[in-house]
Amino acid sequence: MKSAFRGKAIALVGVIAALLIGLSSIDGLVNERRARQQEAQASVADALAGAQTLQGPMLRRQCSETWEVEELVDKTRKLVAQRRDFTLTAWPASVDVRATVGIEARYRGLFKINSYLSNMQMQATWPELLALQGAAKHKGGRVQCEAVQVALTLSDARGIRSASVQQAEVSAQGFHALWQVNALASGCEPAKAETAGCAEQFGVSFIDPVNAYSLSDRALKYGVLFIALSFIAVGLVEVLNGEPSRYELRNSPFGRPGRLKRLRVHPMQYLLVGCALVVFFMLLLSLSEHLPFAQAYLCAAGACTALLTYYASHVLAGWRAGLAFGAGIGVLYAALYALLQLEQTALVMGALLLFAVLSAVIVATRKLDWYALGAPAPAPHG
Repeated sequence: MKSAFRGKAIALVGVIAALLIGLSSIDGLVNERRARQQEAQASVADALAGAQTLQGPMLRRQCSETWEVEELVDKTRKLVAQRRDFTLTAWPASVDVRATVGIEARYRGLFKINSYLSNMQMQATWPELLALQGAAKHKGGRVQCEAVQVALTLSDARGIRSASVQQAEVSAQGFHALWQVNALASGCEPAKAETAGCAEQFGVSFIDPVNAYSLSDRALKYGVLFIALSFIAVGLVEVLNGEPSRYELRNSPFGRPGRLKRLRVHPMQYLLVGCALVVFFMLLLSLSEHLPFAQAYLCAAGACTALLTYYASHVLAGWRAGLAFGAGIGVLYAALYALLQLEQTALVMGALLLFAVLSAVIVATRKLDWYALGAPAPAPHG
């Protein structure tokens, strides 16, 4: 009996190792599909426009300074004209940005890529425009400047669909903005020689909160826990129904009483149960590429729960035990889905779930005689 118990333990270790290899393969598949999605995102960005960085508004003025310098040419002193071109820039004292963002879905094969369309209104104020007054830097220099221009810089000009400029109004009461950022928070750089103020920089990043690949990857991280809890459930049923004092009377086909046999689960049956749990993650990944994640999860979990319930009713010798096992699997799937929706509290909820399972195992096996598990079954009377 000890030799059989040892052989079964070794077989179960092999089963778990094989299932871990399967989970690792599915994890590689998730990473490969995520890379394909990133390639699709890059394709959409190349066709439309990539991530945008907007700087401004600012007032710019092109100026030039001319002056004359006395130089010696062919042993004769002559006045030679010199020219210097420069740009004057004035940054606003305050900027009010009001924007709305909409989503436009693009498709590359199976992959849905979200592009974002923003309608932005910016209101800027310049209390004074001394920075746009060009000054000569050379003796006798004459400065000429063009008209003042309102300028914006954008990292990818292909993303502009339309733009219009209206005059900014300055009053004695000043200007009140809905938000304020200081130079430390926005990364403002000091003004240069011919530049007044600095460029305020801030941004918004958009993420897809329901990314099928990230959720599938997070679900895979609980794969080992899933398999372990399922094996614990099967093992408990086997152990609790395998005590020497509890036997199942099996009748022969001729109506005569047969031998008494304890409930035993073969390692191959453990392997099949584990394979069903591993296939769940592949079903989830493949269905989530065609359906919303919640629907994909429901279909994959429902199919695997029904299959395991049917199989467990035969392995555990009774529909009642099979339904109980299926209900436990359903609870595990529901708990996993709840963990996937959490971010900040996922760790504490997972720890509480493990503690609850451990408590249930301890309570269920508190009166079990572990030494008697390997004892041979007594011969039936008569």
